[in-house]
Order: sequence, then C-alpha cells, then structure tokens
Amino acid sequence: MNKRVFINKVKDFFRENKLTSAAFRFLKNIRKRDEAKRKQQKRETLQKNGIALVHLIQDLLAEEFFHFDMGTLLGIIREGRLLGHDIDVDIALHIKGKEGVTRIREVLESKGCQLNSSFCVDEIGVVEDSFYVMGIKFDVAYYFEKEDKDVTYLMYKNPYNPPQDGFFNVVELSCSPIRELTQVDFGGKMINVPKESEKYLAERYGENWRIPDKNYIYWKGPSTKPTDYIGRKTTYNS
Repeated sequence: MNKRVFINKVKDFFRENKLTSAAFRFLKNIRKRDEAKRKQQKRETLQKNGIALVHLIQDLLAEEFFHFDMGTLLGIIREGRLLGHDIDVDIALHIKGKEGVTRIREVLESKGCQLNSSFCVDEIGVVEDSFYVMGIKFDVAYYFEKEDKDVTYLMYKNPYNPPQDGFFNVVELSCSPIRELTQVDFGGKMINVPKESEKYLAERYGENWRIPDKNYIYWKGPSTKPTDYIGRKTTYNS
C-alpha cells in the first residue's frame, strides 16, 4: 500500500467513525472558511493591482505571440475591466513543440516571474504554467496547432468519474486558428487580444457571452471536448 492510499484510508476511518466524525466535519468547515477567506483576499488584490499586472505582462511578453485569454479577455472586452470574481490573470501563448515552453519559462523567469506550478498531459507535455509576480498568479495556457484549429488542454475533476488521487481529467479546448492579433486600450495601455475577439469569445463561452452566466462551468464550455487523457500537476514553490 503506497503512502497516498494509506493516508486516504486513515481519512476515511476518521470521517466515518462516530467518535471522530463531528471533529472531522468541524475541521473541514474551518478549512473551507479559510479557503474562502484566501480567495477573497486574492480577488481584492487582483482588483487593486490587476491593471498594473496586465500592463507588466504586456511589457514582459511584448516580443511574443500572445494574447490575454479566458476570463481576463472576457472582462476586458465585455466590461472594460477585470471580472470581480477572478483571482488571477489568464494569457494564451501559441507555440510549436516542447522547446517553446522551455523558452517562455526562461523569458519570464529571467524577468522576475516565479514559476509556481504546471499541468502536464503525458501524451502531450506541459499545457499550462502558473507564475507569480507582484504577488498575483497568472496562468499561461499553451496552444498548439491541430488540423484546422488551435487547441489547449484544461484540467478538472469529473465528479461522476474522477481519476485516482493526485491526477486530473482533461478536456481539449479548441478555437479557430489565431494568426492575427490586435490591441485595445486597457487602463491607458494598449494590450494584445485576438483580432476577432468577439468570435473567439463566442466560441469559448457561447453566443450569449455578453450576458454574465453564473452557472458557467469551464470544463463544459461549447468548445470543450472530453478526452481519455490524464493530467498531472507539479508544484515548484509553495
């Protein structure tokens, strides 16, 4: 029995034992409350310093083919601001091969960004890196050319068919090929977005992307496709 399986069995014992289940639930509620507090602090930090971070990322990657992505792009285009519930900044980098990931890491780390974690799909390689700078996390999704589209991969935990502990389910996230970028003013600085941002957001969030949807689930979006891949997370710094 490996260490992780043993720990899970111990947790199950205390969770189900009549003498310890109440204490287990109490500790679980404390952890949930602490996690909610940490997320709220991250939201407040992003709202306070997010524009400066977006400007910094634009400068750091000025020579790269990148654009702001996901919820960050949605907020910029739809609302002219970062979304209030976001806790980080999302960017997309369109690369070719594993050497592209290595080079981007070298560029960002040489400019003071700290690599915090990465997601990897065994058959594909690294598909996302997370960095910290200015005390805020930003996620770099690596997009690859695949036939007539660009794809990246997202990790999630399928509640109906979860993988073994420590691993993730994977969906393929696709979009029409991004070959041209443009810039929009955001907080007094021109930043990179896809040239056809509205089309891109419609593919990502659906034709009603202009209407906020509190029930949106990122791994069930209109441009996602379930895969049989299994993903892993590597954390480099706590």
